Amino acid sequence: SPKCATTAICSHLAAHPQICFSRPKETFYFCWEKFHDRGISWYESCFSPREGEEVIGEGTTLYACIETYPSVIGRVQATLGRPKIVFCVREPFSRMQSYHIELRSQGLTRKSFAEHLRENTEYIDGSMYGRTYDAYVEAFGEESVHCIVYDDFKADAGREMSRCFAFLGVDDAFVPEGVSDRIYGSDGKREDRPVVNLLRRALPGFEAMRNMAPTPLRSAAKQLLKTPIEGRPE
Repeated sequence: SPKCATTAICSHLAAHPQICFSRPKETFYFCWEKFHDRGISWYESCFSPREGEEVIGEGTTLYACIETYPSVIGRVQATLGRPKIVFCVREPFSRMQSYHIELRSQGLTRKSFAEHLRENTEYIDGSMYGRTYDAYVEAFGEESVHCIVYDDFKADAGREMSRCFAFLGVDDAFVPEGVSDRIYGSDGKREDRPVVNLLRRALPGFEAMRNMAPTPLRSAAKQLLKTPIEGRPE
């Protein structure tokens, strides 16, 4: 599910010499029609396995939202057969709070937490862990689903990654560089100032132009055009 340390976990998986991870981390192939309609050849193009990389995977968090995207499990079965599933979970309300902060920081919502909680089914859907776990176990078997709890990963990331590597059938003695570094949390996130949203509506292609700007310019603009997100949503 989103905001369950998935970015850190996926980066450690991608660092393993026996694992080929997708680029980008989240393909959204099995949940978003605009990507699924591109076909299996497009999906395969997201992976570039090198010699020695025996396991191939991706990290789309929205595959946990099985009510919002009811076709996910069936599509995974039809395409991949019996893959191994790594399911990341976190205390539900904290996850929803962090998810809202993330969406604000990306400019995907300006609404209050309460408003977006009612309108966006991914908030609660992504936190229905028991239901989602049971659905994946029913589809792929209990031996094919491995669960990582956010608090356990935060307490000892090395131990949890070793367990995950063992589940995937790769060398579980491998220690990813920076495995003990902090999780990519919501603290310190920034969101666009109102003027940026006006520019986004007034100028077609504004986001593309902003993304094309040189990195030093984007970093400087971030300080001017973004403001810190204070506190946690209530």
